Amino acid sequence: GVAVVWAVSSPSRTDTWHAIARAETFEIAAAETGRLQTVNVQLHQDVVAGDVIAAMDPTNLDALREISAAEFLAISNADAADPDAHTDAVRKRAATLQLQTELAMLDRQIDGLQELVGEGAASQGEVDQRNIERKALVARIRAKQAEANADAVDGTIAPSAWAVVASLKRLEAVDARLSQLQLKTELSGRVSAVLRRSGEVVRRGDPIVTIRQPSSNEVLAFVAPGRVPATGAASVVLRADGSELTGSVVSVSPGPDLLPEAIWTLPNRPERGVAVLVRVEGGEVTSNEPLRVRL
Repeated sequence: GVAVVWAVSSPSRTDTWHAIARAETFEIAAAETGRLQTVNVQLHQDVVAGDVIAAMDPTNLDALREISAAEFLAISNADAADPDAHTDAVRKRAATLQLQTELAMLDRQIDGLQELVGEGAASQGEVDQRNIERKALVARIRAKQAEANADAVDGTIAPSAWAVVASLKRLEAVDARLSQLQLKTELSGRVSAVLRRSGEVVRRGDPIVTIRQPSSNEVLAFVAPGRVPATGAASVVLRADGSELTGSVVSVSPGPDLLPEAIWTLPNRPERGVAVLVRVEGGEVTSNEPLRVRL
């Protein structure tokens, strides 16, 4: 006899999803429009936070600083024999002037509050608090005046003290721009792209170098919309070499996202999934490493 059997196969339920190690990256960008004087790194070079990655040509700003310094020294009646000492002394006197202006404003506030207290529209506690602030401000003014007197130099502030303050601010602004021409990295990592070369003219904000952290303890898994885990859920990160790392879900994207091309199942076949951020415990994975995550 012949027996005919119909069997229905059902796919096994899986909670293992494509994932990729999250890589922290950031760009070193031009601080000014001008010419790149040097680019100090090469592709795949390791760098440490604080390293000077590139430098802009300071020629234009150097000229602007000379003009600003000359204007400041002229307005403030500087002693030409020691302009640097004069600049420092006037900076301290300008700081004192600003604090004295704050004191005058605070005194007007206290007078206004006292009138309101008499009308029942404010409390004595508010007046007392402002008086405490006034006492602290007076102490700061005395300290600044002592500094200015200790570093006194020949030359007097021009009749318009605020003209001196304004010219000093312009000089300090140029100094700040000059300091930004040394482009430093805030992140230790590895150079993943060098986008410009020494001698090129760049605009402010143009990217010059991209730096990527070589490893991470965060993994992005991409899950089907109906299978999204809860925040805090346990997970296992599966590496290509067969090793496993435990982790937990940190956050979940509000909707489907396009998967990174590196983890598409088939080339030229974009895939989508809900991004789930998993933090690995007790280890790290290589940045952009293709992984699987079991949730």
